[in-house]
Amino acid sequence: MKVIMFIPFLIATVSAHSQFMNSLMFRDPEAFVATFANADHDAINKVLEMVNEMMEQGEAEVATAKANYESARATADAARIELKDATNDLTFKKGELEFQTQAANSQQEYVNLKKNEEETALADRNAARSLLEEHQAFLKKDSARIASEREVLERIAEILDDLKANKVPEGRRLLSVPSQASFLATLASQGLKVDPEAVEKVLFSIAKLISDGQELLEQAQGYVTDSTAALEKDEKTYSEAITCHVEANNALTDVLAKQKIYEEAVEAAESVHSTAKDASTSADNSATEADKKLSAEAARVKGENQDLLRVKELLKGLL
Repeated sequence: MKVIMFIPFLIATVSAHSQFMNSLMFRDPEAFVATFANADHDAINKVLEMVNEMMEQGEAEVATAKANYESARATADAARIELKDATNDLTFKKGELEFQTQAANSQQEYVNLKKNEEETALADRNAARSLLEEHQAFLKKDSARIASEREVLERIAEILDDLKANKVPEGRRLLSVPSQASFLATLASQGLKVDPEAVEKVLFSIAKLISDGQELLEQAQGYVTDSTAALEKDEKTYSEAITCHVEANNALTDVLAKQKIYEEAVEAAESVHSTAKDASTSADNSATEADKKLSAEAARVKGENQDLLRVKELLKGLL
């Protein structure tokens, strides 16, 4: 009678707690089965059914743990693929950014070069302008000086021609004689006799001085002409240098804008990569924990099943 009353209690307890096999009762199958020595076959069969259900429940728990592990492992594998894709995308975008950064650096160097060329061209233009002004001032000064000297020399030549021809200069002509030749004009007015050959030599020298003065004047004019041409050339070079510098700066602006786009792309890719890395790490940890739980459940159920199989064997011996 006590056995019959114990069986419903046992079934209720097992149904309420699947870990019942952890009790000392099931750790000592012989002692447990001995309590059913006087039980009828129906009671023993119900206990056998209960044991079978416990074994099925254990296998179900292992299956659930296995399914949970496989799901966690699949999630971890998917997260690892996403991390790989994010890593590849980040690597690619960093490569693009590096290439664009090099392009920006190269363009900046080109801008610096064009800036230096513009500054050099400006300095050359200013130097050419200063040189032209110097040559123009020299030409103006020498033109006045040579014109004055030529006027004196030509009046002296006229007076000498008169002396050579024994002509006395008219009073009105004497008044117009430059001061540098007044002494010679006074002598001529007094009927001074001169050596024609000596006069010719002086006239030749005067002509030479006038010719030399003209050559100096032409040379000075040549300097002005050359300086003007040089200034025009440097003005053109400077204008072209300004244009090149502006174009280089515009190109740099475009390159820097592209670099900014790539920097933002890398920043976004880094965020995605960081999220994917965290997700992959978390999924791997979950898979590891699920694997540990599966191993623990399998080991537990295996041990319990060994005891349950012994119980079944002993119970069947009572039938």
